[in-house]
Amino acid sequence: MSRSARALGLKPITEQPYKVVIAEDSFMDRMLVRRFLLYEAFQIVAEVENGQALVSTVLNMEEKPDIICVDYDMPVKNGVDAIKEIKQEMPEIKTVVITAHANKEMLQELHQLKIGAFIVKPFSKVQIEEKLARMLGRNDFLDKSIAGHSRYTVNLSEIKIPPMPTVVMKVLNFDSQKSGGSQELEKIISPDKAISANIIRIANSAFYGRSGKITSLKDAITLMGMKMIKNIVLVGFQKSFSNSLLQHESFQKQLHLQPILTSLITLDLLGPLKLDHLKENIFTLTLLRKVGMIVLALNFTKSYKDVLKLASVGIKTVFELESEVFTANSIEVGKQVFKIWKMPEVYTHVVENQNFHPKEIKQVSDLDRVIRLAEIIADRHLLTPLTEDKVELEDLIFAHYEAPPELKELFLDEDYYDNLKDHPFLEMSKS
Repeated sequence: MSRSARALGLKPITEQPYKVVIAEDSFMDRMLVRRFLLYEAFQIVAEVENGQALVSTVLNMEEKPDIICVDYDMPVKNGVDAIKEIKQEMPEIKTVVITAHANKEMLQELHQLKIGAFIVKPFSKVQIEEKLARMLGRNDFLDKSIAGHSRYTVNLSEIKIPPMPTVVMKVLNFDSQKSGGSQELEKIISPDKAISANIIRIANSAFYGRSGKITSLKDAITLMGMKMIKNIVLVGFQKSFSNSLLQHESFQKQLHLQPILTSLITLDLLGPLKLDHLKENIFTLTLLRKVGMIVLALNFTKSYKDVLKLASVGIKTVFELESEVFTANSIEVGKQVFKIWKMPEVYTHVVENQNFHPKEIKQVSDLDRVIRLAEIIADRHLLTPLTEDKVELEDLIFAHYEAPPELKELFLDEDYYDNLKDHPFLEMSKS
């Protein structure tokens, strides 16, 4: 898709937004449709979870919607019955039907209803944009160079996903309250000589002022604490996981350095924003948030390098570019990675919401907001151009937590970043 001068969601001549009602019983699919539409300036006037609510909402609206996006299978009243009832009163309303499956009979039924577009799950942003562009007669929005180019197929069941080492998995799941103290953690780590050596090296770094005095894993764990040890193991894994990519500057910066920097900034934001209750696992959640990007880059190295190069201009997001080049984006891939690794559900949640729209600021969680804010601050320090949405989000998130102006100034100050550069995790990223 090319970016036309007029957003897809704006009407010709008046440039007022198309009003849309979304009817979908799946919260996640409803969220994705909403997000895709908001990014193209459509106005979401209502969201419902069943066909009966759709009929009631649409027919009782004072200002009628221009478009309804309807899931085929819904409780109480299915999508087709709801559409039939609405079209009796509003025959010209534009209709998009979304379904998890399609067959000949269904297509014939929908054809008779004269629906404007038909989308099969799982869907991507590009698919929705293409269908809507055709329905709205926006040929100027269809990029011929993209439309004529077949995207790389990403089969989520076949994509190569490196396994998480057993020792890393055990450390990640280690709970000192249930699994024992530092001695048990030492038993888990000690068989892996590389991880043990890395921990001892960091314990002897200038950051801890113990140059050469720490000689055993036990002493290192005692000095740094179990949480720090877990984070060191995860940072080391993140580096080894993406190691073959790190010769490329764009991969080193965006897929390795940026997640580490974001994780450290996230920890620093918790206190000032009064979010200390999130402290337990937020470093790990933030660090692994871009795992889908790493897996895409490992499987499609040259193409993903081009995606990051285009994203660095600051006009389109990585996710928009991914959807133009691949049949699945890094969010979908990340969810598959965590499924294969059998990670807790919270990891999937953090991946799903990493691209939330400014208008969703009150709907997402504290976890989503603070990590996104930290990511934007990290991008600023790494001199990565920001899209307009990111600039808006930065101010909105600070305002959401009623943060004083000086807090933003503090985190954007060069001295703050200079101090972070001495952190052993950032030293690890360079070595």
